[in-house]
Amino acid sequence: MNLKVCIQPIHLQRSSCAASAFLRVGLALALTIPLLSACGPSKAEREATMAQKIAAKIAADQAAEEAAAKKQAALDEAAARHAAEASSRADEEALAQLREKLLSTLNDPASAQFRNLTLRSNGTVLCGDVNAKNGFGGYVGFRPFIAVPEGAAIWSGSCTGRGDIDAQIACASAQNNYILPARRLGCKTQDEIDILVGRR
Repeated sequence: MNLKVCIQPIHLQRSSCAASAFLRVGLALALTIPLLSACGPSKAEREATMAQKIAAKIAADQAAEEAAAKKQAALDEAAARHAAEASSRADEEALAQLREKLLSTLNDPASAQFRNLTLRSNGTVLCGDVNAKNGFGGYVGFRPFIAVPEGAAIWSGSCTGRGDIDAQIACASAQNNYILPARRLGCKTQDEIDILVGRR
């Protein structure tokens, strides 16, 4: 482009100079754009960069999900441990209360020995075996018992040879005091009760 184009009469000069300026700008852009695009990343490089960004985002999302899952698992474990501790404390309290009910029925509560203790019905029933001293100071051997908040009953043993009819009736009544709740509340099965009363 030479300057002669711009030296024209005034009415032609504006349009000619403007056209020339536009032409120069267009030419400059035409020469610059390929150079700029040649300087930037290629399509393959842009796609690779985009793939890396997507992979990084997926990895970050997975890491966040894993962290959230670990946090939730820790919270669940803490809640389960707390519930177990609370249940254990409640069981210990129920066991102590029901043992007291049983001990109150013994001649010598301090001599009581226990085995096979089981809490049932959400801690409202205590089953097991107890051995304690009788009125003569001798241990009578382990006998099954059941204790509930209302009281306790101990298997009295066989009623055969218990003396007169009144003694046998009292013995049978004591047996029923144990047998009926023991079967109903799950301390003993019917087979176990049949063995206790000598039917098997």
